[in-house]
Amino acid sequence: MSNGEATFIKGFNDTQFGNLLALLSNVSGTFQLGGMFLSLFLTSDTDKILDAIKQLQQDLERDFKELGDLIRQQIHLVIDTVNRDAMALALSRSDIAAARIQDFLARNDIAALETAKTESIGGLRFFTELGLTAPDLPFFMPGLIKAGTIRIFVIASQPIDLREPRPVIVDDVTAITSSFAAMIDAIKRNVDAAHLVNRLSHNVLCPPIQELVSGPPKKKTFVIDAFAHEETFTDDAGNEQNMRLAFFDVLNGNNPCEPQSSGDIKAAQGAAIQARSQGVTDELAFMGIPVCEQILGSWRGLLAA
Repeated sequence: MSNGEATFIKGFNDTQFGNLLALLSNVSGTFQLGGMFLSLFLTSDTDKILDAIKQLQQDLERDFKELGDLIRQQIHLVIDTVNRDAMALALSRSDIAAARIQDFLARNDIAALETAKTESIGGLRFFTELGLTAPDLPFFMPGLIKAGTIRIFVIASQPIDLREPRPVIVDDVTAITSSFAAMIDAIKRNVDAAHLVNRLSHNVLCPPIQELVSGPPKKKTFVIDAFAHEETFTDDAGNEQNMRLAFFDVLNGNNPCEPQSSGDIKAAQGAAIQARSQGVTDELAFMGIPVCEQILGSWRGLLAA
């Protein structure tokens, strides 16, 4: 694992990860609200539209304020000044799009709609043009969530007679889903690679016959002490370290010169493998990846539609 990837995985504290998880749940709900917006707009029910706009504005202000905190932290983690500045500019364009689409929905301001289209596209382009194999791709996931959410909402809010050409919409949603999927996959690969099962062993000199105090030369015997579930991480000095998360004893206090039970070895190894699998699952859940995958599924559903 590279230093940058490890920094991303370890860069948030517990509270921030919890905020991200809650935030992603809220953003997922915002997509549903976006669908309701489109339905209400087509029925021209002004009061319901205005109520929904007000609710959306409150949701976006709350959710994107929390997301903005994570984005600001990510910007500090991105050393590349060009990418950092470009990301800030892209997000500012998405903010303009969010404000203008609300103006359009509230007052049927066509100029505001055109600005929302242009700025939502511009805000998204930075994230979708990063390159799907960029090693620092996970750094930009909070920003993509915001830019993608706004772009999709702008698309959903357009009346049929003013809607962008279908190929443009399909290309944008495809780019969003491809970039988001690549970010999720990169994080999953990093977490999976960081969790290890290590065998702990040593060699011991054992007499051929235990009862003999003296006699033939002692024989070197290989002994399996335990299996451990460990996770690699990079410390502040840039050195890769292993943190032991679980330990499964094989010896259990037995004489190391006695023949080891294959059953004990298999049981300890199996328990360590199971602990590693659960550790990967728990860390991904802690990072909100299952919720990200739900959002990705909803975005992909737009392509099917």
